[in-house]
Formats: sequence, structure tokens, C-alpha cells
Amino acid sequence: MKRQSWLGPNVRAVPVALVAPALVFAAGAALAVVAHLWVGRAWLIGLGWGIAAWGVVSAMVLTYWLTRPRLAYQDGELLVNLRFGAPLRVPVEIVECFFLGRAQSRMTPSQSTSPQTAALVVRLAESATAYHRAKVTRFLGTWQDGYITILGTWCEPLGGELLGRLNERLVRAHREQRSTIDKEAP
Repeated sequence: MKRQSWLGPNVRAVPVALVAPALVFAAGAALAVVAHLWVGRAWLIGLGWGIAAWGVVSAMVLTYWLTRPRLAYQDGELLVNLRFGAPLRVPVEIVECFFLGRAQSRMTPSQSTSPQTAALVVRLAESATAYHRAKVTRFLGTWQDGYITILGTWCEPLGGELLGRLNERLVRAHREQRSTIDKEAP
């Protein structure tokens, strides 16, 4: 089955996230050019181009990572993209519902000064204790006590229409799961 995007990323945040890699690239390229024109040391030129390459690679990785959907669905699993690497896979039958909430934005080092942001909360079945916790990237959300909280800063705009669409898709996925089980039963 083809992968379906259920919750898209915040594409407006990508240019902001690319500022730091662009600065790294510019600093490295400037070092390489200055070293070539005035110093003439090969190792310094190489260092400059190495730093510039690091900026390019960082920009590519960030762009890939920040443009992946936060939630997707494929083959009976909810794919949760809240960390680097492969998405975390959750059997859709243990996903109970989606609802809107509020959480610390985690945009500042201190939680006491961090403003609140909208969040999407995924409620998992209480009986599915193996899925009650997972390690995720802190500034994207949290996953604890059977709740996956996705910070609104890093996903498409949250609202009632999106929430309704997510819960409709979940109901459809549950029905597909049940019909598959019914067909396989003797």
C-alpha cells in the first residue's frame, strides 16, 4: 500500500532552519577564498571548503528531515516522524483518537520561559504498554504515558478541520483493519 501523509510538516519553518547552515557555508567559502588569495596554504583552503561542504550537507539533511510528514499511514501502521532516522511505527489498531492540546514550545532552553504552542495529541490504547514511551527529538514533541504530543511549531497549521480529517482517516483505517481480519478468519 502506498504511504499516505496524514499530518504534513511546517514548510514555513524550513527557510528559518536553513539560516545556520547557510552561514556555515558562507564562512567556510570565505575562509577558503581568503586563504587562497592571501595566505596560499593548501590546508587552510581545504579546511574552508570542508566547512562549506558541511554547511551544504547540513542544509540537505535539515531540508529532508523538516519536509517529511510528521504523521503518515502505511500498511496498517501510523508512521511517526519525531526524530532523525526511520519513523517510529505504531499499529493503527492501538491509536484511539487525535485531539488538540497545548504544550511548551521548547524553542528556548528553559521550560519556565518557553511559550505555549498548539499541539496535536495522539492517544494510544492504555493496554498497549509497549508503545507508551519512545525517544523522540525534544523540540518536535514528546511521547510518554500513551500520548504522542506533536508540537504545532513543526507541523502544518492545526485546527478543527485538520482534526476532523485525521479522526476520519483513523476510523477508515480501523475499518480496513477489521475487514482484513474478518477476511482472514476461518
